[in-house]
Amino acid sequence: MKVRTTAALAALLVTAFGAGAAGAQSFAYAPGASRYKVVTQQKVTQEVMGQKQEIEANGEQLLSVNIAPRSRDTLGVTVVVDSIALTNSMMGAVDVSANKGAKFGSLIAPNGVVFSTTVPDSGAGANMGDEFARFLPRVTGKLAMGATWTDTVSGKSKQQGIDMDRTEITSSKVVGDTTIAGEKAWKIERASESKMSGSGTTQGQPISLEGTSTGSGAIFVTPKGVFLGSNRKDDVKMKITLIANGMEVDQTVAVTSNVTKM
Repeated sequence: MKVRTTAALAALLVTAFGAGAAGAQSFAYAPGASRYKVVTQQKVTQEVMGQKQEIEANGEQLLSVNIAPRSRDTLGVTVVVDSIALTNSMMGAVDVSANKGAKFGSLIAPNGVVFSTTVPDSGAGANMGDEFARFLPRVTGKLAMGATWTDTVSGKSKQQGIDMDRTEITSSKVVGDTTIAGEKAWKIERASESKMSGSGTTQGQPISLEGTSTGSGAIFVTPKGVFLGSNRKDDVKMKITLIANGMEVDQTVAVTSNVTKM
């Protein structure tokens, strides 16, 4: 198994509280098991040597997530891929059945800040990177109407054979409370900007890439420490270079994702 650790957490995390935060509740994830449905839609536009091509892809996963205490200030999170499906406008249904049953792990602070992740070295999930291990969102601010905070996180990860360096700045604001499936929840709106770069081999082709992304959406958590779901839209711009011949591929990707607690 590959273990990845986020170093210098104190230097990477900046938290500022806005109006209404005084006396408010600090968020902490509660131990327990939950199941989530994740639905994603992607529209990719890429240009190679003046030729443009559009591809659409839709994905759906069912995930089992278990949170267990490890120490006073550390939780262990295990994410298992119960089912996974992917369709592509060029190829139709894509066989991703080999990823079913993949297990990912992380050690996190009670508010969701990730200390380390563990992903498979081979077999199911080896090509998926550690994003599943980072499934639970960070909630580093206070749960009170109008409370705001900003997280800046930098780190390395591996996705589809590419070693990635990524820095993301996320601004969050508690905008209200609501009820989801009978549970009281806080709605937290989020906006993010990120930069990424990396290199590696994917589908047998050595490549390098660099890009930027902007995102917006909302997450929903209960005062008792349960993640109820989220929605998000990301706009990504990337330049991919095929190292063997120097060919450049420009890509723009529009991604929407929705997470629902089952």
